[in-house]
Order: sequence, then C-alpha cells, then structure tokens
Amino acid sequence: MIAIIRTRTLRALRTGVAEAESAAETARTETEQHRQAADLATDSAIRAETVVEDLLRSTAAAVADAVRAEQDTKVLRQQLAAARPATVFVLLRYGNLHGIYRSRQAARQVAEKYGADPAGWFEGPPGEECPCGGCAPAREIEWQVKPVPLADLPGSP
Repeated sequence: MIAIIRTRTLRALRTGVAEAESAAETARTETEQHRQAADLATDSAIRAETVVEDLLRSTAAAVADAVRAEQDTKVLRQQLAAARPATVFVLLRYGNLHGIYRSRQAARQVAEKYGADPAGWFEGPPGEECPCGGCAPAREIEWQVKPVPLADLPGSP
C-alpha cells in the first residue's frame, strides 16, 4: 500500500520529528544533570550524617570527661579539706612573725633551734595568766607560739 503525502505535510512532519528529537536530547541532558545533582546531594548527606555522628561521639566523650573532672575535683577538695589542719601555730619573736607551723611542737623546735629556752614555755589553758604575774605585750616577749584557727583567717572555707 502506498500512501501519498503532500510535501508540505512531509516537511511539517520532519520538522516535528526534529523538534521532538531536540526536545528529547535536552530532556536527556537535563535528566543526567539532575541525576548528578542527586548523587552529589546523596554523597553530601552521607558525609553530613557521618560528621554529625562523629560530633555526637565527641560531645558524649567531652561530657563524660567533664563529669569525671568534676568528680575528681570534688574528691580532691574533700581530700584537701581533710588534709588541712583546723589550726596552725604562729611563732612570734618579739611580736613579729617568724613562721607558721602545723603543730605547736614544730614551732617550739624551731624557736629552740634559734636559742629559745626549752623549759621556758608556759602550758596553761587559754585565758589563764602566765606564771610571771601577767603577760607582757607581745613585742616584749622573745619567743611566743599562738594557735590560729584556720576558720578565722580571711579566705578560709
């Protein structure tokens, strides 16, 4: 069977086919571009998810470290409080500070090393007058040991 087609119709059909092929090629190009963009977006999303997971692990580790550090600090403060004496002993020479010691005995040993009389220390309870009939001003006493409660010092806990 033979069909007769007019030249104008044939030209219109060929133009339509060319336009359709051109549109199909453009659509294929755009499809490939969109596919590449989708692949790039997928890769970026995977990388972002990996980074977020790493950051979450790092944050969890940092929080755990901070909690451990806080616990360690608390323990160290408790140990420091337990190790700190409630009272220190101040060694005075003619009313001037000579040293601070953890015990009365340590202060006396230092004073005796510098010439204080080992038998010359008064051991009465607080408030009792010394055997000399009344204490002289501190600047007139060669060696003197005074207890100082740490809670009375500025900046003490």
